[in-house]
Amino acid sequence: MNVARRIEVGWILFGTLLAAQVDAQGVLNRLKERLGPAAGVVESAIENRAAFTGFTEEEEIEIARRNSAQFEGQASFVDDAQLHDYLNGIVQRLAVHADPRPFEYGLKVVSDPNINAFTFGGGFLYVNAGLLARMENEAQLAMVLGHEIAHAAESHVTEGMKADATINLLGQLAGQAAAARLDPEVLAKTYQYTMNAALNGHGRRQESEADELGLEYMVKAGYDAREASGTFEALLKEYGDASRMEAFFYSSHPRNEERMARAEEWAKANAERLEGPALTVNTEEFQRLTHGIVVAMGKLDYENQRFEAATAMFTKAAGDGVADAEPHYYLGLLHERQGERAAAIAAYEQYLALEPNAADAERIRGYLAGAND
Repeated sequence: MNVARRIEVGWILFGTLLAAQVDAQGVLNRLKERLGPAAGVVESAIENRAAFTGFTEEEEIEIARRNSAQFEGQASFVDDAQLHDYLNGIVQRLAVHADPRPFEYGLKVVSDPNINAFTFGGGFLYVNAGLLARMENEAQLAMVLGHEIAHAAESHVTEGMKADATINLLGQLAGQAAAARLDPEVLAKTYQYTMNAALNGHGRRQESEADELGLEYMVKAGYDAREASGTFEALLKEYGDASRMEAFFYSSHPRNEERMARAEEWAKANAERLEGPALTVNTEEFQRLTHGIVVAMGKLDYENQRFEAATAMFTKAAGDGVADAEPHYYLGLLHERQGERAAAIAAYEQYLALEPNAADAERIRGYLAGAND
């Protein structure tokens, strides 16, 4: 058995015996006898993990602040003051029902077409434009934001760091004075962990807890939690491009079917709480203020020849009640490209009705004349 395999076996045995509440020192002694040269590696890892008891609340907030600043220095964001205020209003409506923490919550929209939302903890929340464009109504969006608020409120980020941080990180932190623990090397490792967790989740238990708390925040804030399962359904539509999904639903996140089923079961179990009047499902603000995001995602899909996804985005934008010619124009192009004459005619006619003096109006009218012959 090679050293790597011995280490792997050692960890399996160690975890099993700990679960049975066997004396840790006795476990270590038996492992050392069995593993031979690999024993030192396992012993160091065990000692490091035992020595690191976790971050203080002050350290948690400082880690979140510094890591979010690093991310924001590298990322680009949607610059829309009205959308920003609207989304952060939803965040505050939900966050008031989370356990009190000594920080404020704030959300920014990342100019990224991938399907994801994440937090660095400390109230710093982010949602990708690609995810926002997939939402069908405000209640579904509230489920996503409630999930991320729960991660921050319940310290899932630093909890995950304690459980899953590298051996080197734990060894470095253990025994250091609090003032020295957040040096650049340590912060770099916490940032690496957080960005990985943004894609892969904070662990199955934490993701399930965030789903459940998100549902609680929803209903207490007056949203219809029966829309929660629809959130997952809306985001899981691949439109022919699974790579866009990132890992909002994959890796350490519970299986999507389970999450949808649990959301439905929760709604049934809490049916009486959902029978009250005026539960929010959708608002005119949601339709109007997310319209630009949906169109932008559709144009990006079109430019990258993701025509199925583009059709879905422009169809959504064309039907949201906003008087905008652009989605109808692109739907005309898409249907024309597919040889779907009737659908192309309908889209182009709506385009010209909204934009009769468009620069390409002559070409469009020529197409319509020929198509009607």
